Amino acid sequence: MKTTDHPDYQWIPIAGDLTQMERTVRSWFDSGQPLFWRPIFDPENFPAALPEMFLTPDPFGGACWLISRPESLLSLPSGIKGWLMPCDAEDTDIACGRWENSITFMAINDRWTGVRVTYQTDQD
Repeated sequence: MKTTDHPDYQWIPIAGDLTQMERTVRSWFDSGQPLFWRPIFDPENFPAALPEMFLTPDPFGGACWLISRPESLLSLPSGIKGWLMPCDAEDTDIACGRWENSITFMAINDRWTGVRVTYQTDQD
């Protein structure tokens, strides 16, 4: 059985068909690749943080969640966006977050330039 055929959850496309991003994530799970999710440290995710804290690229010291099955995404902290990628990948442009019992996949754009950001460019 493919992991995306698990009976306890379902992929519900918001706009009808699955997006390319959702198809990519499904293919990662179907291939059995372990994934990790790393929180994006920014004022939108952590509004109560002191501004000085955002000067450190990764104040969590590389903290991430290991995601081995799609249902593991439901254990992510609610309301926080993070980068999702296979453990052996060097970069990704797929972010996701959990809001209540739904996972939303998204692209991250620089708020000033509008250019799409990846995990690597976010670290720069």
